[in-house]
Amino acid sequence: MSRSFPYVLVTDRKIYPEPLIPYLKKRIPALSPFPAALILREKDLPLETYRALFNKVAQLCKDWRLPLLAHNHPELALDEAIAGVHMPLKNWLLWSKSHPQKAAYLLEKGKLKLPYPHGVGISVHLLSEVETALQLGASYLIVSPLFPTSCKPNSLPLGLTQLPDFIRSSPLSIYVLGGLSWPDPRASQLEALGVRGAVVRSAII
Repeated sequence: MSRSFPYVLVTDRKIYPEPLIPYLKKRIPALSPFPAALILREKDLPLETYRALFNKVAQLCKDWRLPLLAHNHPELALDEAIAGVHMPLKNWLLWSKSHPQKAAYLLEKGKLKLPYPHGVGISVHLLSEVETALQLGASYLIVSPLFPTSCKPNSLPLGLTQLPDFIRSSPLSIYVLGGLSWPDPRASQLEALGVRGAVVRSAII
């Protein structure tokens, strides 16, 4: 296992055996390696409910010194204590056009040299989406699904044969999501290909 290969936790409270906050309190301190960052991805929640949950998780992350990113709610990442936001490509395109000054502030966060995802992350699933993400100023990319995963059971995994094409087409840090363990025995192989780190959802259960 590579010691330099970071693991990012993306939450999904629906698959946890107990409510999100108690579960994170139990699992995160026990994870090895310790997470490089946490993305609070609870896609079904309306903004105000998500905001309340985000604030609770932010306090935990502050205590753990764990960088926190919002998911699909960029306004919550305007707080200087929040590492950034992760967005689907189309959603960031629409929001950044409507809020150019706020978008510029978030993109500025991504210019810092930090060993974890920060600024504005964009999800890409097709090679053609990489160029669009670059044009939109993305700070980093999450490529998925890499391997078969319960999160996207009907999506064809990219596998290690297509992954190098994504890495060659982007100067940005690329994280991979889908079918990965914590830690993953393929970490050294992924790192050798140029992958910056792994994003993991269900492997902590």
